[in-house]
Order: sequence, then structure tokens, then C-alpha cells
Amino acid sequence: MVRAVLDSAGIAYGITVRGKPGRFEVNHDLVISIGGDGTFLDASHSILSESDPKKRVPLFGVNSAPESSFGNYCNATASNFQIMLERILSGKEYCYDVARLHATIDGKQIDVPVLNEVLVAGSNAAATARYDLKVNGEVSSQRSSGLIVATPSGTTGLSHSAGGQVVALNSRKFAYQVLARFGLPDARKDLNSGFVPFGESLTVESTMNNGKIYVDGPHMEYAFKRGSVLEVKIDPNPLRAYVSPYRHHEYDEYQLRCRRLGGEAIA
Repeated sequence: MVRAVLDSAGIAYGITVRGKPGRFEVNHDLVISIGGDGTFLDASHSILSESDPKKRVPLFGVNSAPESSFGNYCNATASNFQIMLERILSGKEYCYDVARLHATIDGKQIDVPVLNEVLVAGSNAAATARYDLKVNGEVSSQRSSGLIVATPSGTTGLSHSAGGQVVALNSRKFAYQVLARFGLPDARKDLNSGFVPFGESLTVESTMNNGKIYVDGPHMEYAFKRGSVLEVKIDPNPLRAYVSPYRHHEYDEYQLRCRRLGGEAIA
């Protein structure tokens, strides 16, 4: 469907298959991802941080399976792709600045800008994550099932499932959320969740022998051994994307309804 619309409009394009090792070269005026949010995330990793706004290539997501995929980042399906493309080409569709994270491990930048979240974890799903968290001038030694550091758009994902608050799509702050923290009944459990303002950073020092850091899902992982330091802050150069803030707001409204009912589940 997408190819047929592009062909009929006489638009030149190239095709990259998801799962191909490494990043693909972005030398077009628009990148279109066809799949779900995972495909959108993968495509975003090839659009590197660019300080010149005029050189930022926008990303447009098409949900190929809307019956089974929510597609938070996807602003079109096969049924309305042609209409959405025409709106983009005519300048009628608004292109949003979507914040990403700049992350380093021991001073070395990780391979891609982070669009969803960074997860600090143990060596496997059953292992305890041990680390020292430093944020907003405070330090906390923690043991948990993991630490999630999320972008504004990423607060609707793993962070939200762990109890984190959803923030506006255009926010310039980022969030952190501890996952299933361990502690004795009388232990102080500070810095379980919160936000870091633009211009400030969050640091995590590993106290694990074989910790892991995951970026935007399970496919990109880094070793996080004892003494290694992760530093995260907002990348000053956002991703340009044709996304819908209304899909993001659906999470906001759900949270408001939950809070009104004292946290009870909504059918």
C-alpha cells in the first residue's frame, strides 16, 4: 500500500528491511517506518542528533497491524496513509520536536540517541540490579529489578507499566522510575521516581559484577560492571517526527481517571 501510493505520486524512495545490522544511511527528505513502535524506534536510531534544525530529517510511522498494535508513535495506517502523506507534502501536518536522551557509559557515548528509555538491570531477568543513583543533588544506594530512565514520549511505555507518571509529549524534562525495589520494612526508600529538568543529568554507578544496560528495548545492550558510571541527560537536538499528541494524551486521561478513583483499575 505504501509503495503503491509513493509510486503513483512519483516519489523516489529506497527500502531498508528491519533487522539489518547497523544503522542505515539517511539521505532523503523523509523516513517512513512501516510496522509498529519497535520499527519506529529502530528507524529513529539511524537519524542521528543534528544541531542544525534545517538538516533534521523527520520520521513518519505507519502502523501495519493496528488491530494488535497500539502504535503510540505511528500516526497513520494503510487506510489513511495517502491522506496523511498529502498533508505532510503540502505542509498541513504539524511536525513535532520529540525529545531524546544523550547517554554515556564511563564517558563514552552510546551508539544511538535514545527515544524511549534506558533500562539498568541485573545480568538476567531474575537477578537483582544494584547501583547508586544520583539525581537532583541526592544519592541513593538501591537494589531493585531495574531502573528505568525515560524520555517524555517514553513515559507511556515501560515506565508507565511500572507505575510512573506520563508527561506531555513536548516536555523538556525526563523521568526515572525504580522497578520493584527491594528493602527491609524499616529501610528508607527514597528516589523511587521523579523527574530531571532540562540541562541537568542523572548518574548511575554500578555496584554489580555483571550488570546490563538496555536501550529502547531488548536488542541493544551494554555491559555495566562494578564501578562503571552511566550518565543521562536530554539531548539538546530533538527528533523531528509526525506523531499525534492525542495518542499520548490517552495515557494522561487514563492516569487522571485512576487517580480520581484512588488507583483502582478501570475496565
